[in-house]
Amino acid sequence: MSDPTASPFEQTLDIETPERVRIRYELAGIGSRFAAGTIDFCLLFVVLFALFLVAVFANLFGIATTDDGQFILLAFMGAGLAVVWAYYLLCELTMGGQTPGKRLMKLRVVSEQGGPAPASALFVRNVLRVVDCIPLGLVHVLGGVVMFASSRSKRLGDMVAGTVVVQEREIALNLDRLPGAPSADPGRLSSEERTLVRRFLDRRNELRPIHRVEVAARLAAPLRERLELPAGDDEELLALLAAGRSATEVRDLAGPRLDAPDS
Repeated sequence: MSDPTASPFEQTLDIETPERVRIRYELAGIGSRFAAGTIDFCLLFVVLFALFLVAVFANLFGIATTDDGQFILLAFMGAGLAVVWAYYLLCELTMGGQTPGKRLMKLRVVSEQGGPAPASALFVRNVLRVVDCIPLGLVHVLGGVVMFASSRSKRLGDMVAGTVVVQEREIALNLDRLPGAPSADPGRLSSEERTLVRRFLDRRNELRPIHRVEVAARLAAPLRERLELPAGDDEELLALLAAGRSATEVRDLAGPRLDAPDS
């Protein structure tokens, strides 16, 4: 877990998994989050402006009477709030904790316990977006003040939902060096292999899901072949091996193989 004595200006968060693998997040700064929010705001403005034009044309062409003006205004405001809320929630649910603005700025919402943010957390952080936008409605004024005061750059929605926004980085892994790396114990990872695997595990939550799966598979495949390990979850396999488990221990944890000959 994070260090409670950390500096208010610290921009990393360290988490240790049950497999004793340390994950280090690089937290997104206020500047990059503001830039992502500006991109999202511009996209939302286009939609809201279209709704406004619909309301104006309804009056100009007599679809609605003058007496309906107040109703139209309230309907426009309600539709606008619904669009804003649905935009952030649906984007983060379908894009793995990202919106178009976050993706362009290489940011992602993740759980502060490690791993992707669950749907319930994304729902909570976006419900509280209304509070973060006090007093201007669409601009995160209160949220920005809270983020500036928070040691983890978290707005109110993040604090309640247990989420953080992290900066994605490209991971340069020399996978060609992995197969055939020398090892003092042929049933365990060599020091070079362990360093490479740990580097991936430390930064995996900063990768886009499709890249994360691809890198894990490319790392696990030669190790699974060399150590004669059964098929299974690639990341779980890498975490066990990086934690010092031997090939025999991993096979025991996986249970008996279906194709194993009867004794």
